[in-house]
Amino acid sequence: MRAITEEKRGGLTQQELARRLDSRRSSVNRQLSGEAEITLRSLAELAWALDREISLELRTLERAAGQNIAPVTSTTGHKPIRIIGPRPPDEQRAERVPEIGSI
Repeated sequence: MRAITEEKRGGLTQQELARRLDSRRSSVNRQLSGEAEITLRSLAELAWALDREISLELRTLERAAGQNIAPVTSTTGHKPIRIIGPRPPDEQRAERVPEIGSI
């Protein structure tokens, strides 16, 4: 998000951005760091708070034979995309409801 980088250089803090969004700084931080998903609604609210217009482009992926590496974001200063998949069976925790006789 180039707009965020530009605004930071201009002195905008996460606290000020959170105030404009009527949100908490921690929520803004999680979204900007990639720890929380950004919905289309939150993206629209962010654009409004920054007085920006949203521009979206869908491009064809450039792939090489045998390539299976996750794409790198073009956003400078942010972490790469995290691919979240199902947990391996040994890590899944099955929540068991106790049987009536064992309570």
